[in-house]
This record gives sequence, C-alpha cells and structure tokens, in this order.
Amino acid sequence: MMMKVLILSPYPESLMETVARLGDEAICYNAPITPEFIAATQADFIISYGYRTIIKIDIIERFPRRIVNMHIAYLPWNRGVHPNVWSWIEGTPKGVTIHFIDQGIDTGDIIVQEEVQFGNDETLDTTYKKLRVQIERLFDRHWASIRSGCDATPQDLAAGNNHNKAQGEKILTLLPQGYQTPVATAEELGRQLGLRIRP
Repeated sequence: MMMKVLILSPYPESLMETVARLGDEAICYNAPITPEFIAATQADFIISYGYRTIIKIDIIERFPRRIVNMHIAYLPWNRGVHPNVWSWIEGTPKGVTIHFIDQGIDTGDIIVQEEVQFGNDETLDTTYKKLRVQIERLFDRHWASIRSGCDATPQDLAAGNNHNKAQGEKILTLLPQGYQTPVATAEELGRQLGLRIRP
C-alpha cells in the first residue's frame, strides 16, 4: 500500500528517491511542524534527517513505530548535537544509526546502525560528508523493512554520551580551522582539554 512519507530535512533528495522507488509519496519540509500541519499532510510515516527542531510528544504519539531519525553517530555514543565533531574530540566510536524517535534526544530504539572507520588524513568536514553518504545508503537498503514494520533494539542509556546545544557551540569555537580542522588536530584538542573518553 502506498504511503505518504513526510521527510523533515534540509537535504531530502536521496531519501526522496528511495521513498519514490517503493511507490510511496514523499513530502519534504524543513521548518517547525504542528499537529495541524501533520493532519493537513495526511502523512503515514515521518523521517527526520538533519532536522534541527525537536519534535513534540503529541506528534510522536500519533506515529507509534512510524517516526524515525537518521543520526550520524554510533548510538548510544554522541546523542545530541555535532556528533561527528564530538566523536573525534572524545575518541568515541564513529558511525551512523537509524532509530525510532521517542520523547528523548536520540534515545529511541535502534533499527539499524553501522560503525565507520576513518584514517587520520581526514578533516571534520570530509568525515561528516562520508557519514552522510553512509547513512543515506543504509536508509536505501533498509527502507523497505522499516516501512513494513521492523524489529528494533532498546538503547542502553546508561552507556554512551550526549551533548547539548551550548556544549556544541562552545566546542566549535575552539576548532582552529572550523570544520576544515584535521581530525588529528581535533583529537589533540580533546587531549588538551581532558575530554578524551578513549585515548
């Protein structure tokens, strides 16, 4: 059965292609949403990808197991903002995760994830772009099962870590070359600040 899929994202193009290939209709939006807006779209499923607005609980509750987030982190590591930056600063696992959305920030049950390895010749920008490619490919491979209903694994919320907006803004000011900062420099910055979770 054809679904109406609301894609909340500043860069929905790849997801639109995947959704359309299975015969579903993609509705793209990148601004705050309300219950009234959701009702008007008649959406059956919601995908959040790079969406900067927290989705309110009254909307989440309307879409049980039908609202997912695509997060460029290997959850439960680096929940919250700037996950790729923090993975280098703190020395934590890097990867991508698709998970159901609940009332927390990146705390929902994990549908599928992949750990990603990088060399030290990368920058924060190049690793970010590669993670985006990786998660879009992951979505392409798994959308059929996600839309049909799939199993998911609860996160161990006692493990991993998270970062809020204020922490993210502060760490960005310390990067000597912004997103062009080499990852080796970001790792050394983490050591200097005493933030390394793993050496």
